[in-house]
Amino acid sequence: VEQCSKFLLQKFKDLHSAEIAVPKRLYPMLIGKSGSNIQRLREKVPDVRIDMPSIDDTNESTPLRLSGKKADVDKARKLLEEHIAQLNTSVENSVEQTISIDPKWHSRFFLNKRKLLTDLQQQYGDMLIKIPERTSNSDQVLLRGPKETLDQVRKRLEELIDTWENTTTKEMSIPHR
Repeated sequence: VEQCSKFLLQKFKDLHSAEIAVPKRLYPMLIGKSGSNIQRLREKVPDVRIDMPSIDDTNESTPLRLSGKKADVDKARKLLEEHIAQLNTSVENSVEQTISIDPKWHSRFFLNKRKLLTDLQQQYGDMLIKIPERTSNSDQVLLRGPKETLDQVRKRLEELIDTWENTTTKEMSIPHR
């Protein structure tokens, strides 16, 4: 018991924690879809515990708590600060545009588990394509990202719409035999 208590006391002495303030607007991007981004960061620093509290609407930033050995916490802090700086730069350099797409084509983006949207976002990188809700009957699709990428995505979407509009589908009845 004595050895165990000495061991645990030493562990508590070695334990170090730090907080990083994350701006509220970057918090969702830091976490990523279904926690994918934060999970990747956690894998890079496995010896550090990263606690992410829920967003407090009254503050401009939310504290992110890092716990572990001092050297590991310092490494994780540096890594997170670099990542937050990259996110901040990408947000500042991003532009928002809307493109008008007839609502009859919106469902095409969601076929095969959102394959088209996923492919576009993978192909063009740091890009947001937001299709309006079905109930809104809006034809405005929001595009957010770097200006050069935005123009490429806009052009690609216009090509897709043109292809869909110029494709004809005809049903035929063919006898079984």
